[in-house]
Amino acid sequence: MKKVKLILIGEGKVGKTSIIKQFVDETFLEEYIQTFSNDKFLKNIEIDDKNNTELTLEIWDTLGQENSRVVNKIFMKNTNIGLLVYDITNQKSFDELDEFLSQVDEIIGKENIVLGVVANKSDLYEEKVVSTEEGEEYAKKINALFFETSAKDNEVIQNLFKTISIEYAKKNNLININLNDNENLDSNNISNKKDISNINEETNIESNNILKPLNNSQSFSIEKSEINNKKNEEEERCC
Repeated sequence: MKKVKLILIGEGKVGKTSIIKQFVDETFLEEYIQTFSNDKFLKNIEIDDKNNTELTLEIWDTLGQENSRVVNKIFMKNTNIGLLVYDITNQKSFDELDEFLSQVDEIIGKENIVLGVVANKSDLYEEKVVSTEEGEEYAKKINALFFETSAKDNEVIQNLFKTISIEYAKKNNLININLNDNENLDSNNISNKKDISNINEETNIESNNILKPLNNSQSFSIEKSEINNKKNEEEERCC
């Protein structure tokens, strides 16, 4: 089974460890515990049910403190997937992503890695200071996938790792599938339903949630669509 190195990088307290723990153990610790060492976790993930294709993710949790970033560079070597994580309630954690991205580019090269931008703590939507649109635009700019997650509520966590793994497999010709057609992605667990309700109130659109590419980029977001009723469909056929 192919082993893939995945690293989470970002400022301290953005929830990197919590994201990993939720994915690997399906647990969440309410109390914040500072990470003092770069820890490694292993988990197998199935990326193609039809062909029973699996990857072994070697997931690295990095230090977020500024004085530890030199140490982080050592662990970035030979990374296949990089997740840039920020806290939607902390503007500085979002602003610092460029610094972490420059480290990735210096050590690995942006063209040699599959990137994801992770907007964590979507459960704190009422305290949100970084909009979804800002996150999506940034991900689009750096050619990365975009995810809005809640490690606390286990929202989008499983899909985060599965989607980014599939993207890596596609890029490296390990599988040949259309991400949108992958039946194994849980379309009911793509984003925070509380946050979407606010979006719907602003746009006055009743929506169904699906996963789709955003504006032909590699970012992913929630599409808001209204399905025409049968009566209108019949009228259109008549015309």
